Amino acid sequence: MRKKEKVISIIRTTTKTEYLSVDHQYKDIDGILLNYNLEETKSIALIGVQDTAVHRTPEFKEIIQLSRGKKIDGIVTSGIDIFIKINNLNRSAILQELADTNLKIFTPDEVINLNSESDYLFGTEN
Repeated sequence: MRKKEKVISIIRTTTKTEYLSVDHQYKDIDGILLNYNLEETKSIALIGVQDTAVHRTPEFKEIIQLSRGKKIDGIVTSGIDIFIKINNLNRSAILQELADTNLKIFTPDEVINLNSESDYLFGTEN
């Protein structure tokens, strides 16, 4: 049997009032964990955090640290834009930081492996 990959799940809302409507994010995450046979080691809720500010949170820094220490293999999120938004080239350095740690990003539609040539930028892992 294949070893389960260890992941951190992330939900995010821009405002505190949106927190009441995150049920779909939790449902997506539950489905991803089951579909890919993942072990959730921690769940993070970023409430009131803008998409362009995620990489400045203590939680993001913790994710990078855990990944560098080989404590986690990836993150699970209901959409890449929930976790991180790359809307200008300056923020592409964030993708490089994630790639340097070999972190995978699991979403309902795909597994993003930034170190795979077949996944150059975003695509489906083979």
